[in-house]
Amino acid sequence: KNTGKTEKAKELYERLIEANSDNVSIYVNAGNLFYSLGNNNKAIECHLKGLNIDSKNVGALNGLGLAYFNKGDVDSAIDYYTKVLEVDSTQTYANFNMANCLRHKRLNIEAAVNYSKHFSKISQAQELECYYKLGDLKKFDEASKVFLERFGHTPLLATLSAHASVIYSRKDLLNFCPNPFDYIKKSNIFNDGHNQDLINNFVADFNNLGITKKEQSLLKNGFQSSGNIFMQEIESVQTIKKIIIEKIDEYKNKYLKVNPGLISDWPKNYTLYGWLILINNQGHLEPHVHKEGWLSGSLYINIPEKLSDDSGSIKFSLDGGIYPKKNHDFPEKIVNLETGDIVLFPSSIFHSTIPFSSKKNRITLAFDVRPKDLEEVR
Repeated sequence: KNTGKTEKAKELYERLIEANSDNVSIYVNAGNLFYSLGNNNKAIECHLKGLNIDSKNVGALNGLGLAYFNKGDVDSAIDYYTKVLEVDSTQTYANFNMANCLRHKRLNIEAAVNYSKHFSKISQAQELECYYKLGDLKKFDEASKVFLERFGHTPLLATLSAHASVIYSRKDLLNFCPNPFDYIKKSNIFNDGHNQDLINNFVADFNNLGITKKEQSLLKNGFQSSGNIFMQEIESVQTIKKIIIEKIDEYKNKYLKVNPGLISDWPKNYTLYGWLILINNQGHLEPHVHKEGWLSGSLYINIPEKLSDDSGSIKFSLDGGIYPKKNHDFPEKIVNLETGDIVLFPSSIFHSTIPFSSKKNRITLAFDVRPKDLEEVR
C-alpha cells in the first residue's frame, strides 16, 4: 500500500481475510485500505471483524467512526470515537474526528474543546474557525497569533483572515494570497493534445470500481465519491493524475515571481487527493473551502450545455461556511466552464456551483494538494 501498489495490497488483504486469521491488525489495516479506496461497506465489514476479536481495539473503533461519518451517520461515528477515548484517552486523533462530527452538527463550542486536545496543524486551525463562527474576535485574534508562531501559514487561517477583513473593516495582514481572485487559473486539457476518449475511458473505469457514495450535506441533488480516486491503479486515472500534476507545476511557475505565502511556503511533501462529484438537474454545491488542501482544483469531465449565461459555472467568494456576515457584501467571481476545463485556485477561497437545467449530469473531478504535515502532532 505504502509503495502505491494498492491492487496487490488489496489482493493480499482479501486472501488474509479469507483465511479467517485471529490477528486483529489484519482486519484494521484492510479496513483502512478499503476506506482509502472508497469502498466504505467493505471497510465497515473488516473493522467489525476486528472488533469481534478485540472489542477494545482503538484502530477498529476509529475506523468504524470514519466509515459511519462518511455514510452520514454522525451519531454512530461519535459513539465509536467516544469508545476510543474510553479505552485510551491519549488517542487524541479521536478528539479531532469527534470534533469534525460536532462541527457538522453546528456544536461549535463542543467542537472547539475537542479540536484543542489534538496538537496538529489542521486541528488547531479548525479550533480557530470555531471561535470565529462563535463571534469571539478577541479570542480568535489571540489564538491566531499563537498559531502563526507555531505553525505558519495554512489556507484555513487565510480564509478566516480574509473574511474578517471584510466584516470588521480591517486590513488582511496575512500574505498567503493577497487579492485571492488573482490566483484563479483556468485552462483546458483539450488544448494540450488530450481528447474526449480519455474522459470517456475515465468515466467507464470509474463506474466499474464499485466506489461508494459519500454523504455530503452541502451537495444538493447529486453525489460525491468516497476515498482518494488517485490511489486506483488504472491507466485512465493515472494519466489524468499526471496531467493534473503538470498543471500544478505550471501554476507554481506562473506565480513564482509574485511569490506569496501560497508559493513560498508550498508544502515540501503532499498527497494529491481526488474525488468525483456528480450533480443532477437543478442541483448545486453550496459555498465551502477545502480545509485539508493547500491548492484545490477541478477537472470538468462533463459540463451540460448552458441554458443561461452562468448556469453550471463555478462561483468564488470570500464568504461561506455559515460565517458571520454582519450584513456586509463580499466580492465574488464567476468562472464559466466547458468540458475539459481545469481550474486551479488557493484552498482558502470559498467556491460553489450555480444551479443548471439539463437532462445531462455535471461531472467534476475535484482534487486537493494536501500537505502531509497537516495531521502531524507538534
